[in-house]
Amino acid sequence: MPTPTPAELAAWIVSFVAVLIAVNQALKFFDRFKESPPPRDTYQVKGDYVTQREFKELRDQVDGLSGELRESIADVRREMKHDAEVNQAAAEARAQNMHKRVDDVLAAVSELRGFVSKALRR
Repeated sequence: MPTPTPAELAAWIVSFVAVLIAVNQALKFFDRFKESPPPRDTYQVKGDYVTQREFKELRDQVDGLSGELRESIADVRREMKHDAEVNQAAAEARAQNMHKRVDDVLAAVSELRGFVSKALRR
């Protein structure tokens, strides 16, 4: 079998590309005749055709869901605010309890200092 020359290889490649382009153009031509709704009554959503009525129904559903989502977000924000207030109150109570303990320890230490200083004076 003889080895093809570069010119022959290029000719085959060009022919193959030309066939691919012709097939692509033929497919595009036949796609034009497929059944589709009239353009004035449709919106194209992700490649599917939707009538204006269907689009309005979909939009109403999305609006309803967005309203529910807003309410849920508001509920979560209220819960978070309440939880933050409860946590703040608990932190303040722990801080007051800690300060009371520190004050009790300081009072005991000063009482012990007074007792030790009296004992050392004798």
